[in-house]
Amino acid sequence: MKKTRVAILFLLLTLFAACLPAAAELPAQITLPCEGEDRVHTFIEYVNFGKKHRGRYQCTHCGYKLIPYSPYEDHSGGTETPTCTTGKTCALCGAKYGILDHAWGEWSSAGNGTHIRNCKNCYKVDTASCTGGTATCTAKAVCEACGGEYGEKDPNNHALVHPDAKSPTCKEIGFASVACWRCGYFKNLVLPALNHDLKQHAAKAPTCTDIGWDAYDRCIRCGYTTRKELPAQHDLKQHAAKAPTCTEKGWNAYETCSRCDYTTYAELPALNHDLVRHDAKAATCTEIGWNAYDTCKNCDYTTYAEVPALNHALVQHDAQAPTCTEIGWNAYKTCSRCDYTTYAEQPALNHDYQAVTVEPTCETDGYTVFT
Repeated sequence: MKKTRVAILFLLLTLFAACLPAAAELPAQITLPCEGEDRVHTFIEYVNFGKKHRGRYQCTHCGYKLIPYSPYEDHSGGTETPTCTTGKTCALCGAKYGILDHAWGEWSSAGNGTHIRNCKNCYKVDTASCTGGTATCTAKAVCEACGGEYGEKDPNNHALVHPDAKSPTCKEIGFASVACWRCGYFKNLVLPALNHDLKQHAAKAPTCTDIGWDAYDRCIRCGYTTRKELPAQHDLKQHAAKAPTCTEKGWNAYETCSRCDYTTYAELPALNHDLVRHDAKAATCTEIGWNAYDTCKNCDYTTYAEVPALNHALVQHDAQAPTCTEIGWNAYKTCSRCDYTTYAEQPALNHDYQAVTVEPTCETDGYTVFT
């Protein structure tokens, strides 16, 4: 917890001190935040910070020591005379300051592949090897720093011209006549065939619609290639035809690809019904009927709807007993719409005669009378 408070305090002090102007002299005391309040901090010592020094202060409240960014001041004091490599000693912090550094003059060639320069203040000599430039068949290299020649001529670095030349190709040789305009060098050259400068190309598998190829080489100079094309091709599956019906679509035999959505499928529309009209038939008491309806010549489609039999509309008739001379019947029923009947005739009874016999007497004849 204490370390955290110290870190926060240091951050606050740094932000606060950054807003303060530089001072000509470091004060004996400054006020800085500590634990949420402004506290007096007392100067302890000077601390070197490069070309300046700052003060180390100690908080009179918590005893924490710190070096704020500001105030600060330049180094001062010292009795030494500064040179290119030495300076004065600050009377306050003990730091060395005011070193002049060397004031170098221009480089000049030393004639042995090196160059030198002198310090204008102390006359110290600085030596380095010549560098840069390019030697040719007629001249040495020229140093980029001092401008003097150094090293040896390069008998192979000609300023060549080609009065007659034929460039080689991947399969054919070339030739050239070369001459140096600086030294008169001349030579006829045979330039060997270059051979192919091959670049590898990865294989590409063919798809249903795009060609492919195996891995191959191609020359970046002449276009030579070992590429062999692999044709595009569907992985076809055969499908049987289906004839359309009156109500369902159909199709001819067709193909589809198992890898993509390619198809030769062509839909055949439904035929619709080829209708035949049928007249209505009224229902009777004992037979069904139907309304007018349609049937299809090509399928079993029909709008036929049966009308059920009406059943009899019965009328009740009383019985009549037969007599000797007239027929009779039992009670029966007839239909008011048709000739249906339960009538059953009972024949006439005919006469039922009774024989009465009169016996003869002495005085009269006898006889039989039927009554």
